[in-house]
Amino acid sequence: MRSYHEYKIENHEWVKTIPSHWSFAKIAHFSDLRTGGTPRKNVLAYWENGTIPWMTSGEVNEKNIYKTKSHITESGLNNSNANLLPENSVMIALSGQGKTKATVAILKTIAACSQSLAAFVCNENRLHYRYLFYYLERNYKNIRGLVGDNLRDGLSLTKLREFRSPIPPFPEQCAIANFLDRKTAQIDTLIEKKQHQIELLHEHRTTLINQAVTKGLNPDTPMKDSGIEWVGIVPFHWKTTRIKFLANREKSSFIDGDWVESPYITDSGIRIIQTGNVGIGKYKEQGFRYISDQTFHELKCTEVYPNDVLICRLASPVGRACLAPDLEVRMITAVDNCILKPANSHDARYIVYQLSTTTYLEYLEYISRGSTRARISRSMLGNLAFIAPPLPEQRGIADFLDKKTVQIDNLSDRIQTQITYYQEYRTALISAAVTGKIDVRAEGY
Repeated sequence: MRSYHEYKIENHEWVKTIPSHWSFAKIAHFSDLRTGGTPRKNVLAYWENGTIPWMTSGEVNEKNIYKTKSHITESGLNNSNANLLPENSVMIALSGQGKTKATVAILKTIAACSQSLAAFVCNENRLHYRYLFYYLERNYKNIRGLVGDNLRDGLSLTKLREFRSPIPPFPEQCAIANFLDRKTAQIDTLIEKKQHQIELLHEHRTTLINQAVTKGLNPDTPMKDSGIEWVGIVPFHWKTTRIKFLANREKSSFIDGDWVESPYITDSGIRIIQTGNVGIGKYKEQGFRYISDQTFHELKCTEVYPNDVLICRLASPVGRACLAPDLEVRMITAVDNCILKPANSHDARYIVYQLSTTTYLEYLEYISRGSTRARISRSMLGNLAFIAPPLPEQRGIADFLDKKTVQIDNLSDRIQTQITYYQEYRTALISAAVTGKIDVRAEGY
């Protein structure tokens, strides 16, 4: 791709140079900035049988908004701060959970919106809405950086009015928008295909585990009804036990983790494995919290050792399990994780695989209790049925699944690396186009 012949220095925090014939100005000079409002929820006449699309901040993740989840009435529109926005308004989330804040979308229908959104209504023939969309998308992190990630820290219209952007001549804006529409569509299609491959691998991995831990590895083995609705038939010689009986007979071999309050948390010492670290069959490294040796003894904590089985009693999903990792430090775990130290007659890896089956996790979701958060008690968990093959078969199944799941996970990781590359290339391409690093006007681009 070719570049422009001459550039000029802007030295803006977000843009250092632009083509010499472009301008650099406040977006508000080329658009009308509007926001919305929410009709009172307790007034039925504002909502019932409403025909006016009404958009909330979470819907910006759709990118192109053709329809909204909610509608309001004419009365709701007239008795609130909501305003009708024209088609092709560029919407930006002022607040919202997760990654929502500063996410942009294009409104493809006439609609109103809540006060958690703002709309740039571009002046015709001065600022192309799709060019603006790509510029704002390119600066997503920069825009969020203006207020931080705290949920209470929302973007303000005052800040939005100060946003500046490179402003190419309008025909170039159109060319850039058309170029990026084509290129990002191609990249997005590649990403979707790769994501579908990962989904298929995940399904294959799940099927392998489900089959191996409930049917065994020998397809000619005589089968019997397990007597457990969510398990079905199993090899004839396999036995049924309960999860609590998988533990050894030593003290604290089947116990909840420890309740550690914030004042006890330190930056080093004995590592706390939290509920978020327990994935479905996998340990997930995220976040680092510790307690001191003194706290460990004062609270009479239970030490976790590598290859102990950790079972999370909270969603989601309830009952997921993993092996405790070898972090080369002493470990404890959070109170909502259950610690199971298996007896010598049971393979810890096999236990985790069985606690990762779809039927087991679905059953626990069904029986879990909790008014605001799904949860299962250790008592209920311990009394759940467990299918126990002879130890040599447990080890054989675990060895088989270790090998197969590693192959699947490695392939999935390679595909994810490709997805990351495409995402980074997409971001770089948008950045180069909207700041004039590449000239897309030539035929063929």
